[in-house]
Amino acid sequence: MRRDPLEFFITLAREHGDIVRFRLGDHEHDLFLVNHPDYIRDVLMTQDRNFTKWFAVDRIKEVLGEGLFVSEGEFHRRQRRLSQPAFHGERIAGYAEQMVSLAVRLREGWTEGAVLDVCREMNWLAMMIVGSTLFGANVESDAEQIR
Repeated sequence: MRRDPLEFFITLAREHGDIVRFRLGDHEHDLFLVNHPDYIRDVLMTQDRNFTKWFAVDRIKEVLGEGLFVSEGEFHRRQRRLSQPAFHGERIAGYAEQMVSLAVRLREGWTEGAVLDVCREMNWLAMMIVGSTLFGANVESDAEQIR
């Protein structure tokens, strides 16, 4: 899991199907990996009141705060309703042009044969995309600081 988390989850899904029950290390809590889109919709939207988030969420909240990713219950539903317009299908399609433009701009700044810190470059791109598409803001000076 630690070496390649993505491959770990891909293997679980491939070998065990749409819903996988597993444990990490010596943790006492069972975890579930949900892979089918219909089941994911149930967990996140239609049946969300019947599910709680991972036991480590309290630790994550200390770092990330009470955001959409870790909130639950009515607070989560209120946050989701407020952010939902930004993720409507038509809006997402409209973001594509901005995303491509920023990705091309990033690529044009690279020199052939140069060694790049891909993580830093992708962080810059992510900040620029979120700033421009979701907030309509130019965050370039902030994004440059992490580059």
